[in-house]
Amino acid sequence: MNGSSTQSPGTEALRLERRADGVAILRVDVPGQRLNLLRAGFADELDRILDTIEHLADLEAVVLASGKADSFIAGVDLRLLQTVRFASEGAELAYLGRRAMDRLAASQLPVVAAIHGPCLGGGLELALACHGRVASSDEATKLGLPEVRLGLLPALGGTQRLPRLVGLQPALQLMLSGRLVDAPQA
Repeated sequence: MNGSSTQSPGTEALRLERRADGVAILRVDVPGQRLNLLRAGFADELDRILDTIEHLADLEAVVLASGKADSFIAGVDLRLLQTVRFASEGAELAYLGRRAMDRLAASQLPVVAAIHGPCLGGGLELALACHGRVASSDEATKLGLPEVRLGLLPALGGTQRLPRLVGLQPALQLMLSGRLVDAPQA
């Protein structure tokens, strides 16, 4: 790949690779983990990367991809939710995540999610915030909001974005059942 790779200060899970053709690859790669899970600080990391992207005059598009060979983003790290003691803390986490997703969706540059492997929960909500999505037809690629099976609601804007993209009926089936779909179904 032609180009340079940079990390924003303090960033552990996101890496921006600039290519000579005007396309940047934004890789999600949680270090030391087999799967990418959204963790505390992810919204701040995404904000810093978006700050960087907005100041790069030569960019024409961004591709959001995983740094893991067989996984996009498998959701939010449930250990993060175990640290929430008060409703106000949970609301603050949801607010920060939603704000980062809204900012991504409002980007002036087209952002396309390149999905291969599990794209679940917060990972799907991140992909839904992108301007476009492309998914591999590999059998490992599954999309869904399985957190509803645990009594958790998608809190990063997916409940609004999914119906706009696929229609209310199919969106409700996914949002209420936690069912996973493959790329051709999606």
